[in-house]
Amino acid sequence: MSDNVFSDDRSVSPSSINDIKANCNNIVLIKFIETFETFPELWDVTRIEYRNKDSRNDALDQLLTIQKQWNPNATRDDVRKKINSLRSNFRKELKKIEASKRLGKKYYPKSTTFKALRFLYNAEKKNEDPKPSTRPQKVSTETSSTTATGFSYLVNPEDVQHTSRLKHENCMSDNQSGMNEMACVLSEYKRESQTSSLEPITIVWTQKLRCLDPTQRLYAEKAINDILFEAQLNNLNRDSCLKTIVFDQCVLPVMTYGAETWSLTVGLLERLKVTQRAMERAMLGVSLRDRIRNTEIRRRTKVTDIAGKICKLKWQWAGHIAQRTDNRWGRKVLEWRPRTGRRSVGRPPTRWTDDIVRVAGNRWMQVASCRSLWRSKGEAFVQQWTSSG
Repeated sequence: MSDNVFSDDRSVSPSSINDIKANCNNIVLIKFIETFETFPELWDVTRIEYRNKDSRNDALDQLLTIQKQWNPNATRDDVRKKINSLRSNFRKELKKIEASKRLGKKYYPKSTTFKALRFLYNAEKKNEDPKPSTRPQKVSTETSSTTATGFSYLVNPEDVQHTSRLKHENCMSDNQSGMNEMACVLSEYKRESQTSSLEPITIVWTQKLRCLDPTQRLYAEKAINDILFEAQLNNLNRDSCLKTIVFDQCVLPVMTYGAETWSLTVGLLERLKVTQRAMERAMLGVSLRDRIRNTEIRRRTKVTDIAGKICKLKWQWAGHIAQRTDNRWGRKVLEWRPRTGRRSVGRPPTRWTDDIVRVAGNRWMQVASCRSLWRSKGEAFVQQWTSSG
């Protein structure tokens, strides 16, 4: 099996999952538009297939299989609504371009679907072209009426027809100039896309990166570089990302529930590590017979180490208890020393505070009052339990 694509060992927040889902939906949408372009019977009114109901239904069924990737309950009507929504947004952007041209400005749509829908430009313009009117012109009726009343010398029918023809030609020239202007804008978009040789989905990623906080952008770029590196090694797997998210957000919290109150021992942590390694091998589809090192398995899965997680939880809880000043039972029970007779023979059992005392000393509660000092010692506390692997 192949590797995971996450760049760090941090757990993924629900908002990150939503971002992943949104990114996947954008990829499916671009694929939907590209497939829609291959079926001109759905958008080109000049094609004979445009009036063939069976051909249109077959094309809608092809698009339905794609739309079900983000909406499993989608129907043909949903596909038609999606197509109408895309065409409506495309017409709105064209109107904005036309308005900006009249004002002497340049408007560049930010929607990534606009570039993908360039093939609809001619079809939308054909729908907007004025159709020749079959009704009699008002001027001709006025001409006949004036002739009947004896005022034919005031209006010459040839002049009227010549004037109306000039108006129609001017109107057509204005429409043609507007079409030429928008064609120039679309050609600029096409030239940019050709010179940059970028796929539409890369434009989506670029826009998202530009909107990120500088620190988050660095993390995102590092993650993308790691993904490309794993892809070059042919180690990517479509299920590895989901498995890591499920483990960090569902399995790990269950395994570490109440770990803040545990008295940590080497045997306890070793049993938990063995269990985690078995789960990681199951995630990758390997076994002990494959003789793959634990470090290599962890590099592929990128899951959070359970020993480090438990140590961090306990250290945070110890600092929280020590910093309380409200006389709650938590701190009182911690300081309580029972006097119940003689102790049993042998080494005393491990106490909850033993590993904390080894790092912060016997007066660890006073050390915990300084948050920055306590936080710095937390790394040493985690290191003492995770250094053995």
